[in-house]
Amino acid sequence: MKSITIAAAILCLCALAADAAQRKKVIGCGWGFNTATVDDFLSHAELFDETGLDGVLVWLRGRNPDGKRVGMRNIYEEDWTHEAFAPMVPKLKLMTEHEAFRENFLITLRSPRERKSWTDDAVWARLAANMRVAARIAKEGGCRGLHMDLEDYCKVRQFFRQPGELPYAELCRLARRRGAQVFSGAFSEYPEARMLSFWFLSWLPTWYHGQDIRCLTHDRQDLWPSFVNGILDVMPPTARLIDGNEHAYRFSSDRNDFASSAHRTRTTLLPLVEPENRTKYKEQMLVGFGHYLDMYTNPTNSSWHFPPKNGSRLLTFQ
Repeated sequence: MKSITIAAAILCLCALAADAAQRKKVIGCGWGFNTATVDDFLSHAELFDETGLDGVLVWLRGRNPDGKRVGMRNIYEEDWTHEAFAPMVPKLKLMTEHEAFRENFLITLRSPRERKSWTDDAVWARLAANMRVAARIAKEGGCRGLHMDLEDYCKVRQFFRQPGELPYAELCRLARRRGAQVFSGAFSEYPEARMLSFWFLSWLPTWYHGQDIRCLTHDRQDLWPSFVNGILDVMPPTARLIDGNEHAYRFSSDRNDFASSAHRTRTTLLPLVEPENRTKYKEQMLVGFGHYLDMYTNPTNSSWHFPPKNGSRLLTFQ
């Protein structure tokens, strides 16, 4: 078994419930986790239990009935079947017996490597089918839900209108329909699912805040709010979205950054939510924050570095 570094490379997402009485949950992830198997996690479970984590992000691999290997990081390129991942269900259940794995999320929807046409029905039908499979496996395996990372690593600008595409208003309606299409089956399979993303509406640039954000969204030809509204359209009352706000890496409680960000997510960005979805958004969108633990171990010449407080970088983290 490969070893897993549990310390500095973990991103922790504290998912804060709208009900302040609910305990914060800390979910661990990192580049090393992306190559770890369920067996790797299980072989290090006792060490993970010592970290205080409530869950981790898990990437599943499997084999379809035709013998083809598939993996949950290839959601655009492959057709998943329940049979491919069903052998992992007993092991996922076994993980939940450990404190550190009670709130696991399966890695699913990512940003595409190549831009996908909003009018390509086959692309979006595949995404919807694969998300349905993942949701069923997550529920059967005792996972808390599914994880998405829509950061545009390959700079394809999937969620911005491109020259030659449909007019912006029409494309917004289509993006909203695609959001509903991709998540409808997933919620049908797992109505209680938590959908954790490094960003939902907190993804939008900070310069949107305090201005006419609907006009700015139009000016930038931004399709992401429409896609999120599509998710909200089909989300049942029992499900939740968790906005992990990865922008929070440099947040400081000394500046009240966390409370200010939570306020922006819940209220300032509300105009981007369609009126019929606003009650659902306020009641079912949970707020979280990303904590980049390398900030507390990196050398002083790194741009991702937090200095010590009273001589202690651990105190800075606290």
